[in-house]
Amino acid sequence: SIYVDVEHSSLSYETTSQICIAALEIGIAPFVRVPSTHPEHVSRALDGGALGVIAPHVRSAAEAREVVASAKFPPLGQRSAAGPLPHLQYRSFPAAEADAAMNEATMVVVQFETSNAVDYAEEIVAVEGVDMVLMGTNDLLADMGLAGQYEHERVRDAYERTLAACRKHGKLARG
Repeated sequence: SIYVDVEHSSLSYETTSQICIAALEIGIAPFVRVPSTHPEHVSRALDGGALGVIAPHVRSAAEAREVVASAKFPPLGQRSAAGPLPHLQYRSFPAAEADAAMNEATMVVVQFETSNAVDYAEEIVAVEGVDMVLMGTNDLLADMGLAGQYEHERVRDAYERTLAACRKHGKLARG
Protein backbone atom coordinates (compact mmCIF):
# COMPACT_ATOMS: atom_id res chain seq x y z
CA SER A 1 0.00 0.00 0.00
CA ILE A 2 0.94 3.65 -0.24
CA TYR A 3 -0.06 6.52 1.97
CA VAL A 4 -0.67 9.91 0.34
CA ASP A 5 -0.56 12.66 2.95
CA VAL A 6 -2.90 15.53 2.06
CA GLU A 7 -3.06 16.82 5.64
CA HIS A 8 0.58 17.89 5.79
CA SER A 9 1.37 18.63 2.15
CA SER A 10 0.42 20.97 -0.64
CA LEU A 11 -0.86 18.14 -2.85
CA SER A 12 -4.10 18.93 -4.63
CA TYR A 13 -6.92 16.43 -4.89
CA GLU A 14 -6.20 16.24 -8.62
CA THR A 15 -2.59 15.18 -7.97
CA THR A 16 -3.70 12.86 -5.18
CA SER A 17 -6.21 11.24 -7.51
CA GLN A 18 -3.55 10.69 -10.18
CA ILE A 19 -1.28 9.00 -7.62
CA CYS A 20 -4.17 6.80 -6.43
CA ILE A 21 -5.19 5.81 -9.97
CA ALA A 22 -1.59 4.93 -10.87
CA ALA A 23 -1.30 2.84 -7.70
CA LEU A 24 -4.56 1.01 -8.45
CA GLU A 25 -3.35 0.21 -11.97
CA ILE A 26 -0.19 -1.49 -10.67
CA GLY A 27 -1.92 -3.36 -7.85
CA ILE A 28 -0.97 -1.14 -4.91
CA ALA A 29 -3.69 -0.08 -2.47
CA PRO A 30 -3.70 3.72 -2.10
CA PHE A 31 -4.70 5.34 1.18
CA VAL A 32 -5.11 9.09 1.67
CA ARG A 33 -4.63 10.96 4.91
CA VAL A 34 -7.26 13.61 4.47
CA PRO A 35 -6.84 17.15 5.82
CA SER A 36 -9.87 16.80 8.11
CA THR A 37 -12.73 14.48 8.91
CA HIS A 38 -15.19 16.67 6.99
CA PRO A 39 -17.35 14.66 4.57
CA GLU A 40 -16.15 16.61 1.53
CA HIS A 41 -12.53 15.67 2.29
CA VAL A 42 -13.27 12.00 2.99
CA SER A 43 -15.55 11.32 0.02
CA ARG A 44 -13.44 13.35 -2.40
CA ALA A 45 -10.31 11.32 -1.63
CA LEU A 46 -12.26 8.08 -2.09
CA ASP A 47 -13.97 9.27 -5.28
CA GLY A 48 -10.52 10.09 -6.64
CA GLY A 49 -9.25 6.53 -6.31
CA ALA A 50 -8.24 5.95 -2.68
CA LEU A 51 -9.11 2.56 -1.22
CA GLY A 52 -9.09 4.02 2.26
CA VAL A 53 -8.87 7.18 4.26
CA ILE A 54 -6.75 8.01 7.25
CA ALA A 55 -8.81 10.44 9.32
CA PRO A 56 -6.70 12.73 11.51
CA HIS A 57 -7.45 13.92 15.03
CA VAL A 58 -10.38 11.60 15.80
CA ARG A 59 -11.25 12.21 19.44
CA SER A 60 -14.63 10.51 19.93
CA ALA A 61 -16.91 7.75 18.74
CA ALA A 62 -19.21 10.41 17.25
CA GLU A 63 -16.35 11.69 15.07
CA ALA A 64 -15.47 8.12 14.06
CA ARG A 65 -19.11 7.50 13.06
CA GLU A 66 -19.03 10.68 10.94
CA VAL A 67 -15.94 9.44 9.08
CA VAL A 68 -17.55 6.05 8.46
CA ALA A 69 -20.75 7.74 7.25
CA SER A 70 -18.70 9.83 4.79
CA ALA A 71 -16.65 6.85 3.57
CA LYS A 72 -19.35 4.22 3.12
CA PHE A 73 -22.32 4.07 0.78
CA PRO A 74 -25.81 3.25 2.14
CA PRO A 75 -26.81 1.23 4.04
CA LEU A 76 -23.50 1.46 5.97
CA GLY A 77 -23.03 5.19 5.51
CA GLN A 78 -24.16 8.31 3.70
CA ARG A 79 -21.57 8.68 0.94
CA SER A 80 -23.28 9.95 -2.17
CA ALA A 81 -23.11 8.25 -5.54
CA ALA A 82 -20.34 9.65 -7.68
CA GLY A 83 -20.93 7.63 -10.84
CA PRO A 84 -18.29 5.35 -12.33
CA LEU A 85 -15.20 5.28 -10.11
CA PRO A 86 -11.51 4.76 -10.92
CA HIS A 87 -11.56 1.66 -8.70
CA LEU A 88 -13.93 0.09 -11.23
CA GLN A 89 -11.96 1.45 -14.20
CA TYR A 90 -14.79 3.95 -14.78
CA ARG A 91 -17.14 1.16 -15.87
CA SER A 92 -20.79 1.35 -14.98
CA PHE A 93 -22.24 -1.32 -12.71
CA PRO A 94 -25.63 -1.58 -11.02
CA ALA A 95 -25.51 0.80 -8.04
CA ALA A 96 -26.33 -1.83 -5.42
CA GLU A 97 -23.55 -4.08 -6.70
CA ALA A 98 -20.98 -1.29 -7.03
CA ASP A 99 -21.83 0.25 -3.63
CA ALA A 100 -21.56 -3.10 -1.85
CA ALA A 101 -18.20 -3.83 -3.52
CA MET A 102 -16.85 -0.38 -2.69
CA ASN A 103 -18.03 -0.62 0.93
CA GLU A 104 -16.21 -3.93 1.25
CA ALA A 105 -13.03 -2.56 -0.35
CA THR A 106 -12.90 0.78 1.48
CA MET A 107 -10.83 0.95 4.65
CA VAL A 108 -11.41 3.52 7.39
CA VAL A 109 -8.39 4.35 9.52
CA VAL A 110 -8.75 6.74 12.45
CA GLN A 111 -5.76 8.54 13.92
CA PHE A 112 -5.26 8.85 17.65
CA GLU A 113 -3.27 12.05 18.19
CA THR A 114 -4.54 13.21 21.59
CA SER A 115 -4.90 11.88 25.11
CA ASN A 116 -8.64 12.31 24.68
CA ALA A 117 -8.65 9.81 21.80
CA VAL A 118 -6.82 7.27 23.96
CA ASP A 119 -9.26 7.88 26.83
CA TYR A 120 -12.12 7.01 24.46
CA ALA A 121 -10.28 4.25 22.57
CA GLU A 122 -12.78 1.58 23.58
CA GLU A 123 -15.77 3.54 22.22
CA ILE A 124 -13.98 4.75 19.07
CA VAL A 125 -12.66 1.33 18.12
CA ALA A 126 -16.10 -0.23 18.69
CA VAL A 127 -17.62 1.90 15.91
CA GLU A 128 -18.79 -0.34 13.08
CA GLY A 129 -16.86 0.53 9.95
CA VAL A 130 -13.64 1.61 11.69
CA ASP A 131 -11.00 -0.86 10.51
CA MET A 132 -7.80 0.42 12.04
CA VAL A 133 -6.19 2.90 14.42
CA LEU A 134 -3.04 4.74 13.41
CA MET A 135 -1.21 6.25 16.36
CA GLY A 136 0.01 9.78 15.64
CA THR A 137 2.79 9.62 18.19
CA ASN A 138 4.32 13.04 17.54
CA ASP A 139 1.02 14.87 18.01
CA LEU A 140 0.10 12.62 20.94
CA LEU A 141 3.37 13.48 22.66
CA ALA A 142 2.83 17.19 22.03
CA ASP A 143 -0.72 16.92 23.45
CA MET A 144 0.71 15.24 26.55
CA GLY A 145 3.36 17.94 26.97
CA LEU A 146 6.05 15.34 26.23
CA ALA A 147 7.28 16.36 22.77
CA GLY A 148 10.02 14.03 21.55
CA GLN A 149 9.87 11.70 24.57
CA TYR A 150 9.06 8.53 22.62
CA GLU A 151 10.04 6.17 25.43
CA HIS A 152 7.95 7.88 28.10
CA GLU A 153 5.77 5.62 30.24
CA ARG A 154 2.60 7.53 29.30
CA VAL A 155 3.21 6.79 25.61
CA ARG A 156 3.64 3.09 26.28
CA ASP A 157 0.43 3.17 28.33
CA ALA A 158 -1.42 4.92 25.48
CA TYR A 159 -0.26 2.24 23.05
CA GLU A 160 -1.18 -0.58 25.43
CA ARG A 161 -4.67 0.82 26.02
CA THR A 162 -5.23 1.32 22.30
CA LEU A 163 -3.95 -2.14 21.41
CA ALA A 164 -6.17 -3.73 24.07
CA ALA A 165 -9.24 -1.96 22.64
CA CYS A 166 -8.28 -3.03 19.11
CA ARG A 167 -7.78 -6.64 20.14
CA LYS A 168 -11.12 -6.69 21.94
CA HIS A 169 -12.95 -5.44 18.85
CA GLY A 170 -10.93 -7.28 16.20
CA LYS A 171 -9.40 -4.12 14.75
CA LEU A 172 -5.88 -3.35 13.59
CA ALA A 173 -3.44 -0.82 15.05
CA ARG A 174 -0.22 0.74 13.77
CA GLY A 175 2.19 3.18 15.28
